Amino acid sequence: MSTAPRLLSRETFIRFVVGCDADDADRLDGLFVMAGGLRDEEQLEHYEREWLEELYAWFNARLPCPPFSKEQFPIEAVCWFRTSAGQFVSRMWDLAALLREHACPVRMLRTTDPGTILYQDAYQVLAIRRRVAWQRRRSRYRVTSKCA
Repeated sequence: MSTAPRLLSRETFIRFVVGCDADDADRLDGLFVMAGGLRDEEQLEHYEREWLEELYAWFNARLPCPPFSKEQFPIEAVCWFRTSAGQFVSRMWDLAALLREHACPVRMLRTTDPGTILYQDAYQVLAIRRRVAWQRRRSRYRVTSKCA
């Protein structure tokens, strides 16, 4: 586990978000945020809430947590999976299926430039997006799935 930023050698990273192609990918929520919102707003069936809690427990048991308290977690930071984190990406597709059942359009983004790295481990990086650079290079994110 390392929290020091380092240059990554053209590694590709994956992020799942909810939103259509026309939406600004830099401003979209991730699947955990959206699923938690559906749960908190009581829009999930009982069995879906149970399944979601089991999925959260699975991730919590296996995926390292960046070393920030809830109060210190940078609000503008987002997590990107490494493409080698297959077991986690596979489970994200499961979560995507639940969200699509609730009419949430899910997109998978890929990038070689996730932003300024605040934390990294074997499975993910936590990065702050470079908004100025993103505004100049809107093609930085490649959309690999479209809205339903």
